[in-house]
Amino acid sequence: MIAAWVTDPIARARLTAAARERRPRRTPSVGILWCATGDALYAAIADGGATAAVIELGDASPDADGGVSCVERVTRSLREEYPAVPVLVYAPLTAAASRAMLGLGRAGVVNAIIAGHDDLSHTFGPILAAAASVCVAEDAYTRLSSVASGGVRAILDYALRYVCVAPTVADAARVLRVHRKTLTVWCRSSGAPSPQVLVTWCRLIIAAERLVERGWSTERVARALGFASGSALASMFKRHLGLTRPALRERGSGVVVEMLVRRLADGRSRAAGVDRGGRRLKSV
Repeated sequence: MIAAWVTDPIARARLTAAARERRPRRTPSVGILWCATGDALYAAIADGGATAAVIELGDASPDADGGVSCVERVTRSLREEYPAVPVLVYAPLTAAASRAMLGLGRAGVVNAIIAGHDDLSHTFGPILAAAASVCVAEDAYTRLSSVASGGVRAILDYALRYVCVAPTVADAARVLRVHRKTLTVWCRSSGAPSPQVLVTWCRLIIAAERLVERGWSTERVARALGFASGSALASMFKRHLGLTRPALRERGSGVVVEMLVRRLADGRSRAAGVDRGGRRLKSV
């Protein structure tokens, strides 16, 4: 369900049509809950279960109702309280709207839906999916980085940032400007899983979140995230997480993140020579 603070009738009609276009067979269309005010938008997320927010950028002047400052204020509040909920701005392709994007990005807007373009093409669904992945990845990184060493944080940051293009260990080493063996040393020294396993888990975090969304079959998730097939993805869920697809559909990516948090925390404790209770382990 999308909560949309969009009041223009034509814009509403375009977004409704865009949400229905070119969906896979037997896939329900994305539901849109129309909101007339910022408070209504907030309530749709807090109480109505909306998983994404779209805000129309009206008058581009900073102080107008629905203008830049208002959108920034509502966005900042939503992202602070609901970091996993993506906020997108629905804006015209104008110079004034373009100038506003920097401030909106700082406030937490994840992406823009260009009026008269993205709402008249087949890009609406992919834009929403990509925005959701960004927010899930940001939230996962915040939780994982609290228990990861510096080197492992760098690997996680890369893998989560580029999860939608099927990142590899070689890609991570090239971007981080180190030899891939250095990545292995970083992981081993902090008791973390291998770089390959970390990259795989990051991909599984986003895959698990996609499974929760209506209309995302295992096969569709696999195609979107670069896995060989739906059955291959299901096998990876079972092998790495010990969970089935129905279990992940019910529990979402949070369970995957928590499992990896525990692995990283336990690994660092072992590497430091202490147990979970903080007691020094005896040397063997």
